[in-house]
Amino acid sequence: MVMRDYGRRSRTPSKRSGDRRSFVFGTVMGLALGFAGTAAYFYYRDAVLQQGAPTAADWMPVPSPEPPRTGDETPAPPVEKLPGSDFGFYEDLPAFKMVVPGGEKTRPTVERPGARLYILQAGAFATSAAAGALERRLVGLGYRAEVDKVAGGDGADLFRVRLGPYSMARADAIRRALKAKNLEALMHEYRGD
Repeated sequence: MVMRDYGRRSRTPSKRSGDRRSFVFGTVMGLALGFAGTAAYFYYRDAVLQQGAPTAADWMPVPSPEPPRTGDETPAPPVEKLPGSDFGFYEDLPAFKMVVPGGEKTRPTVERPGARLYILQAGAFATSAAAGALERRLVGLGYRAEVDKVAGGDGADLFRVRLGPYSMARADAIRRALKAKNLEALMHEYRGD
């Protein structure tokens, strides 16, 4: 067994004192640079505020002055109010329904009692992808189309692409416009389904 004498230690300076000096030096330099940067910031900020910093009004375009009037211009005639042109926006607004995309699909209703309405069916497909393609084509042409899923006769699902409901004259006009674009549509009487 080897015996050691732990009472004797070397009297050489430790490496830790050098580490302590560099730490103190770095801290002092960091604080000095921080104070110098803060002083420069406040000095230049106050100098800019004294000069007057640009505001939003400085960036606004200045309206050009009106040309001097010579006196021979005639004033514009007063606007004549047409009969029935008093629009009551807030009174008329509740009469309209709005369809929110992604919400519950509802069909617009017409407030005329006894009016017959018609639906145009642009196609019936076995897949929703084919029905969606036709729906996007009709929407691109400016029509409001919907895809309805119904059970077919053999139990398979069918996806119908429908437009409407419209009055008879409007439905016929849209059907003819679609035929001119090589799209066939069948007209059915709207029964609220």
